[in-house]
Amino acid sequence: MSDEQAFIKALEGKEIPILTLDLRWHQAFSQGKASPEIAKLEDEVNDLLKQQGKLNTEVKNVKNLKKQMMDEIVDLTDAFQDTKDTSVEKEIGEKKRLVDECNEKLEEYKDELLDLPIRLKEANLRLMLASMEACKERFGTNEEKITEIERWIRAIKVELKQNIIKKQESEVENYNMYVFMKEFFRDDTLSLFEMGYDPTVNPPKMGNK
Repeated sequence: MSDEQAFIKALEGKEIPILTLDLRWHQAFSQGKASPEIAKLEDEVNDLLKQQGKLNTEVKNVKNLKKQMMDEIVDLTDAFQDTKDTSVEKEIGEKKRLVDECNEKLEEYKDELLDLPIRLKEANLRLMLASMEACKERFGTNEEKITEIERWIRAIKVELKQNIIKKQESEVENYNMYVFMKEFFRDDTLSLFEMGYDPTVNPPKMGNK
């Protein structure tokens, strides 16, 4: 079974949100983390969302216009029955023509309204599968990095411990030499050794090896 087949099987029965509207998806695939393939699929999903939004707005506008025309036809019909005015009859005819146009447009939009959600779902699924594949690859890469960094940290800890011991040994050695020479020489003579050493500043930590 290929990765894609395994991913599809894992998604069975699950409702996939529109990924480009999902904050968690954006956090996982923020700028610089999305592959060219994912970026392309993201654009495709967003384009379909825009088309769907635009179509829904157009359908709403056409329905509102149709309702307005129908209401006006009712009012004009009442007026025509009272006056038999031919101009009113002509206006009724024009309103009916506009209603027919609205019906034609709504019929045209019907197929798109059915088709767009399907195309959007398919594009979103492709984006989900690409995202799952990317996650699998990045998990592997990140685990390798984590393992490598953990090894480095362990090595640094060992080196740090060794250097702390060396530092303490050097401090003890300096202190012992200072005490020895202090017994035999005055301070002005000690300056000959150019030690620049002051045991009160950094007293050695005895016995902490």
